[in-house]
Amino acid sequence: MAKEGSLARAAEKLHVSQPSISEQIRELESAFGEKLFQRDGRNNKLTAAGRVVFG
Repeated sequence: MAKEGSLARAAEKLHVSQPSISEQIRELESAFGEKLFQRDGRNNKLTAAGRVVFG
């Protein structure tokens, strides 16, 4: 999602459902204890923590 900018585009590219991408992101954020994406409507951008993780 970091490269695609949206859950829908990432899910389509990976041939998985959008809810499965969302769940994986929630699990990663929980594991790191940080928000990794700033969600703005349909657009998503990496937070500072996200840039460190996905840098």
